[in-house]
Amino acid sequence: MPKKKVDLTEYYKRRELMNSFDLLQWNYHGEIGTAIKAVTGEKVNHTSCVVRIPWMEHVVYSIEAHPNGLHLYPLSELLRDYNGWCEWSPIKPEHISNGDALRATRWMMLKLGRPYDFHGCLSNWRSLLGFKPKTADAGALYCSESVFLAAKEDIVREGDPRQIRCGAGLERLKDIDVAPVPGEDVHRVIGMWQGGLTARIS
Repeated sequence: MPKKKVDLTEYYKRRELMNSFDLLQWNYHGEIGTAIKAVTGEKVNHTSCVVRIPWMEHVVYSIEAHPNGLHLYPLSELLRDYNGWCEWSPIKPEHISNGDALRATRWMMLKLGRPYDFHGCLSNWRSLLGFKPKTADAGALYCSESVFLAAKEDIVREGDPRQIRCGAGLERLKDIDVAPVPGEDVHRVIGMWQGGLTARIS
């Protein structure tokens, strides 16, 4: 049976509105994706972020952690072959103007090629059953962990010589050491995106 063609009309309507570190939340229809949603109670089971490269103005990328590591993919190619749907949430304007989005995106780009955090992913799943979760670190990354740490790395830590001024509301992340589990709604945990403007793009 030929693969069903995915309609990318909604994606192309919004492509030029997309900015680096916009949020992409995915709902994969396969068995693993269904199992993730059954455990979390969420409607999505994977998370990634938009990357825009100035000299590639008509290409939108998704940076995301998969079992083969953290990589950059053309978003249209991912959408075209995807068995499910994807929602896009634009980042709040203040996080663009104050540089949060740029710094968070740069942090993720510098981690390209990092292995997938199977241990952290399993540990944080077990935390739902009452076990102690693994503290997030950048040695290896799973999907929502990479987004969480990219946002958290923009926090001003006591004694940080850079004295980067983080965006409003992000200060609370410095006291959170555990990343959201795959499929958990990172809107609630991080809060950098305009949830009211979320749109399904496939």
